[in-house]
Amino acid sequence: MNSSRPSPGWPRSTDIVVPLYEEAEGVAALIEALAPILEQIPSSTLLLVDDGSQDGSADLAESQCQQRVAGSWKVLRHRRNFGLSQALRTAFASGRGEAVCWLDADLSYEAAVLPRLLQVLGEGAELALASPYAPGGSTEGVPPLRLLLSRGLSRSYRLLYSQQVHTWSSMVRAWRRPLLAACLPEREGHLGVVESLVRAVERQARIVEVPACLRGRVAGSSGLKVLPTVYRHLGLLGQASLGRMEFRA
Repeated sequence: MNSSRPSPGWPRSTDIVVPLYEEAEGVAALIEALAPILEQIPSSTLLLVDDGSQDGSADLAESQCQQRVAGSWKVLRHRRNFGLSQALRTAFASGRGEAVCWLDADLSYEAAVLPRLLQVLGEGAELALASPYAPGGSTEGVPPLRLLLSRGLSRSYRLLYSQQVHTWSSMVRAWRRPLLAACLPEREGHLGVVESLVRAVERQARIVEVPACLRGRVAGSSGLKVLPTVYRHLGLLGQASLGRMEFRA
C-alpha cells in the first residue's frame, strides 16, 4: 500500500488512541514509532490517555510529543487509575475523528499496522482488527502463559459465535465512529476490549482481520492477571451464551 496516497474511501479524519499507565520507560520509543506513522494518516489526532500514572508518564508524553509530533495531539489525564475501559471512553468523548484507532503503549503490535487497518475501513469495513491468529499473522517472543490464555479465549469466543474472527483479545483496532459509539466497553480492563468486539459481532458489523505480528513487551510490565482474567471472561462468555448481554441502540 502506498500510504502517502490513501484510497478515496479512507476516513477523512482519525483519532489515534493510546492508553498509558506507568509507561514512563517506554514513552520515548512509543512517540518515536508513532511520529512518522501519524504523518501518513490524513487529519490524524494522537490522543494519549494517562490513567493516573505515578511515574511521570503524562509529563514525558507531553515532552516527547512537543519534540517529535508535527500534527495534532493531546495528553488527557485521569486524576487516578480508572482502568483501561474508562481510558478508551475518555478518548472517545474527547475525540472527533471519523475513525478511531486503538494502539497498545507497549508496541506489542508495531505502529505501522495502523495505516493497514485504516485501508481496510476505506474498503468498506466498519471494524478492522490486528490479528496474529488469522492466516498470515504471527507471534514473536510472547510469554507462553499469555499466549496460551489469548489463544484459548479467542477459540472460546469463536466457538460461541461461530464466527471466522480468529483473534478476540487484541486491542489494536480501527473503528468507524458510529459503530464504536454503540460498542464502547463498560466492563473493566482487557475484558472490556473483548466486550466491545462481542457487541460489534452481535450487531453483525462488517469486521475484517488484518494479519499482524504480536510481540512480547520490551519495556515495563503487563498488568494482566491470569486467574482473575479467566474468571471474568467466563462470566462474559456465560452472559453472552445466555443472551443476557445488554446492547445500546
